[in-house]
Amino acid sequence: MTGVCLLRGVNVGGHAKLPMPAFRTLLEELGARDVRTYVQSGNAVFDHALPAEAVRLRISAALAEQFGLMPEVLVLGAPELAEVVAAQPFAHDDPADAGALHVGFFVRPPGEDAALVAGDTGVAGRDEFVLGERAAYVRCPDGFGRTKLSGGYFERLLGVPVTFRNWRTVLTLAETARVTSAS
Repeated sequence: MTGVCLLRGVNVGGHAKLPMPAFRTLLEELGARDVRTYVQSGNAVFDHALPAEAVRLRISAALAEQFGLMPEVLVLGAPELAEVVAAQPFAHDDPADAGALHVGFFVRPPGEDAALVAGDTGVAGRDEFVLGERAAYVRCPDGFGRTKLSGGYFERLLGVPVTFRNWRTVLTLAETARVTSAS
C-alpha cells in the first residue's frame, strides 16, 4: 500500500517540533519503504505492507514513545487522497486562485451529531467552504491566516480533529503517492 501520512500541529506555530529526517527514520523503523517527506509540517509518502489504520496506530505510538509527541495522525491510501483531490469543488485553473485553496482533512469521520454534513456549504466574508466526505474544501482569497473558516471552526462543528494543507501541498502529495504506487 502506498500511504500518505499527515500529522496535525507538527512544526507549525512553535508547537511539537519534529525534524523531518527523524520522522523519515521513524517511518523506516516501522517498516515503511521509499519514504519521502514534504515540507516541514509532517507530511510523508511511503509504501507499507500493513493497512492504513494499523500504520496510523504504529506511527502514533512511536511518536509518543520516541519524541514525547502526541499529534493527531492521519494515514490515507493513495487512492483515497486521489478521491479527495478529484472532489475539490472550486475552480483552480488560475494559479493565483490556487493559492487561496486549502483542504482540511478529517482525522476521523464526523459523527452523526456533527453540525455539518457532506455537501454543506458556507460563506464567511469573502471566504467559502464546501464539505466533502473526507475533507473540508476552503477558498479564502485574502489568505488562510485571516479566515474564520479555520481548523478550530470545523473541529467545533464536526467534533473531530482537522488538519489543513494548502492546495499545492495536497497536489504534490497526491502526485508523489501516484508515482510511488506506480513504481
